[in-house]
Amino acid sequence: MDAHIDIFEIFLGPDIDRIRGLKNSIDVFENASGEQIRKFEEEVKSNEWAKKLCLAYDPLEDEPSLSCDIRRIHYATISICLFAVVEYHLSRICHGRVKISVDRPNWGDFKNAIEQQIGISFDSISTFENVTRVRLLNNCFKHNDGLVNAEYAEKIGDTEGEEIAYENVNWDQLIDSCYSFLMDLNGRVQASVGT
Repeated sequence: MDAHIDIFEIFLGPDIDRIRGLKNSIDVFENASGEQIRKFEEEVKSNEWAKKLCLAYDPLEDEPSLSCDIRRIHYATISICLFAVVEYHLSRICHGRVKISVDRPNWGDFKNAIEQQIGISFDSISTFENVTRVRLLNNCFKHNDGLVNAEYAEKIGDTEGEEIAYENVNWDQLIDSCYSFLMDLNGRVQASVGT
């Protein structure tokens, strides 16, 4: 394997490992908090004090709802971190090898410049569909309160305006796809410039 790919992987690998670690930590936390909620429900059902609480507060209704919101936020954080890694490493792939005509390139600028350089569309790379999903999950959470936006509905197929269940996403698959996509793309750019 070429030294440039090895160096790229040396930097990419730990970033992907951190995302995997974040996902695993969230899984552990969620399993523990789920057990705590089950214990709380049992306690509330067995205690008279629960009957004396303010009528506006129903612990069996309100606590699980709060837990669901927290779970959703935890998993949505993975989309933000993972897409930040993708964008950062796209900039590393481009650095000194792909001409970008703007001072502060964004996702579209990187995508267009690399596609022009390597002569193919990202869509032809098998893992790109999952990278797109990560980008859309990220954008929906950051810019649309975690609700499906028009682009997500069009590309993923969910109904616009629905809440995204970030906790039900196959994060392991998306993390692996982003890693594979970046490694593949780096190799293609490297081949296109002959380094």
